[in-house]
Amino acid sequence: MARILVVEDHEDSRVGLALWLEVVGHTVEASGDGLSALAVARARPPAIAIIDIGLPGLSGWEVGTRLREAFGRRIGLIALTSLQSAADRARSLQAGFDVHLVKPATGDDLSRAIHAVSTA
Repeated sequence: MARILVVEDHEDSRVGLALWLEVVGHTVEASGDGLSALAVARARPPAIAIIDIGLPGLSGWEVGTRLREAFGRRIGLIALTSLQSAADRARSLQAGFDVHLVKPATGDDLSRAIHAVSTA
């Protein structure tokens, strides 16, 4: 199982996702904003980061870009967002994300995304 960083500003969503990930066997740290997420990642590098795009302060795209610059391909990046246009998906890829999931994502969607970035 993987060390996963969840970055989500909505507390209920953050807590719920973190709990589900722990139940299925992952080690999870969670953050409510981009700057604290970067600090957590520097202190304890995750294997995977699941990042909301609409964060206060730094956008999720900026967080993804900075994590990709810091860790290269050693980290899998999953965008989990309500943004769903082709332009939004393209921007996620440009920012370095491996997967762009649209909320609400199912457990199966998340499991497939985690597997995809774990084996990439």
